[in-house]
Amino acid sequence: VANIDTGVQWDHPALDQAFACPGDPTNPACWYDPGNYCGASGACDNNGHGTHTMGTMVGDDDSTLAYNVGMAPDATWIACKGCGTTSCSDSDLTACANWILAPGGNSANRPNVVNNSWGGTPDGDTWYLSYVNAWRAAGIFPAFSAGNSGSSCDTLGDPGSYQESLASAAHDSGRTIASFSSRGPSAFGHAPYTTPTISAPGVNICS
Repeated sequence: VANIDTGVQWDHPALDQAFACPGDPTNPACWYDPGNYCGASGACDNNGHGTHTMGTMVGDDDSTLAYNVGMAPDATWIACKGCGTTSCSDSDLTACANWILAPGGNSANRPNVVNNSWGGTPDGDTWYLSYVNAWRAAGIFPAFSAGNSGSSCDTLGDPGSYQESLASAAHDSGRTIASFSSRGPSAFGHAPYTTPTISAPGVNICS
């Protein structure tokens, strides 16, 4: 799996075992930082968001850790830093989109899934659609956040609002949709899927 996010702390004790290039945080097959925010040290996270989301995906199930949180702890991960600090530039996000297709210049390194916990409003902009379609053509599943602009209707962000993406909303432990979670309808319609496509635990989540 991959994420496009604020980076990942590659040597985090819940994540180091799953890094696809063990002990080699500068390997271009596993890490890309188009804005060079992390410098020569390689994979880093100067915000924490990307490390959190990667933990939700592949956090280790080692019994010595305080928490076991990963949904796919046997998966390996790669990452692209599309968000410099608290925001994401279009140029970094598109550079990451292209890298995902052939990490390190080799399409064999591409992930099966790419998670994108970012998005923009208002809904209806197709600026990233060609990249999502390229991922799909390469067999890469495009997962996106629905957005954190709720609770009003019509607060979805793109690219999560695309029919070609899967957008996740957030619910709490009682399965009530979170007040902050973005709502539909999507500017791109509801055929064949209603968007957001699914909801998952997203309130006070440990990672």
